[in-house]
Amino acid sequence: MVSKTRRDFLKTAALLGGSAFVATQVPVTLSVLSKSLARAQSFDNNEYTYNNPENMIHSVCLQCHVACPMRCKIQDGILVKIDGNPYSPQNL
Repeated sequence: MVSKTRRDFLKTAALLGGSAFVATQVPVTLSVLSKSLARAQSFDNNEYTYNNPENMIHSVCLQCHVACPMRCKIQDGILVKIDGNPYSPQNL
């Protein structure tokens, strides 16, 4: 007869618990992968939609006294990228 130790029990419990957790995360992981694949396929068209004038806001940063000009790129009303304003002499 094989004797079971507490250590064997804890290793088995950790293996089963970890496997159950991973099994619950598979649908989430698959949905994230499918979204990133669709996004990668949209980049195959060489369309960079953030450069459209309707997706940009020109503003200034007020974190200090310099007030650096910046160009903010938006997508669906959400700020996605901040660059320096290329038309400003401060950013040359």
